Amino acid sequence: MLTASQGFDAEAHQMNEKPAVAPTLKDLAEATGLSIPAISKVLNNRKGVSAANRALVVRAAAEIGYRGRGRRPGIGRLDAAVVVTLEHYFTNDVFYGDILDVVLDQARTEGLNIDLGIVPGASAGTPAAYPIQDDGDQRGIILVGVDNPAVVEMVAASGRPAVLLNGMDRYMRVSSVSPDYNFGGWRATQHLLELGHRDILHVSHIHRESLRQRLLGFRGALEEAGIAFDPARHFLDLGAPDMLTMSCWEMVAANLSRRSTVPTGIVCANDMSALGVMQAVASLGLSVPGDVSVIGFDGLALAAHATPPLTTMEIDRSDMARTAVRLLIDQAREGTATARRLALGVNIVERDSTAPPRS
Repeated sequence: MLTASQGFDAEAHQMNEKPAVAPTLKDLAEATGLSIPAISKVLNNRKGVSAANRALVVRAAAEIGYRGRGRRPGIGRLDAAVVVTLEHYFTNDVFYGDILDVVLDQARTEGLNIDLGIVPGASAGTPAAYPIQDDGDQRGIILVGVDNPAVVEMVAASGRPAVLLNGMDRYMRVSSVSPDYNFGGWRATQHLLELGHRDILHVSHIHRESLRQRLLGFRGALEEAGIAFDPARHFLDLGAPDMLTMSCWEMVAANLSRRSTVPTGIVCANDMSALGVMQAVASLGLSVPGDVSVIGFDGLALAAHATPPLTTMEIDRSDMARTAVRLLIDQAREGTATARRLALGVNIVERDSTAPPRS
């Protein structure tokens, strides 16, 4: 219990206590060892500061709680970005062609100046080939269909706002927007299980995280159904990225012909390989879905015109592209150092390529 004098003393102490002072540019300079002009360049998205110092400022600002004039530390308004993708995605890929068109349209709507960085296929595995290394470059980065670990590492180290579109950083340093591939693999397999299939094959080539997630979803669905995953029985590795196309049909036909029994259901990594699988089944004198049910992934328009029309897991590519652009702008505005991984829903489109197995 306070005495009268103690109460007055406490009141006086509270009255004399100064409110907490928000961190200033000077505090940020002391925390980083950088000059106030250099810090100002980072906060206002101007050139002239190295990627390492830029990252240092953003990190220190988050640690001391610097907010500037009503905003979080970081970039402020983003005026420009570079969209980086592989040459064959840009010139000859139905899936990515649609995505790139929407990215560019959404960027224009948001007032972003966009440069395209096209990486030749032969250089895809060479980080130095990617146009994201200039220390003075403060443009945002959208990597489309690119999640090469070495490239992602370089982007993370740059300190620039960045988003992986249809990819993901396993270490969660760079934000990403992609379909929920794990769920998609699970749902495609679950569809065949619900139809009564038990002998199911997954056809893919695991060269990217998104494809690995599909395999994990496939395996999870089997194991939930009490079917132990056996790689020799349940997985066909096509061996190379360029085999995830209709050209896989000969390899698939050869594999199926060597089996003592042909699987009654096949889950494909994408729609293009699914079309190749259907061609392989036909080449063996079997029918889809009479002998083998086939399901694809992507929801390409041409899947509806296959013979028979292809059941597929549909991705809203336009929504994914728009979301990636908005996420990049939000990151720049908020200056958040926390990566966000957005997994968008995928929907099954049931057509005529799947049916219950013959009894």
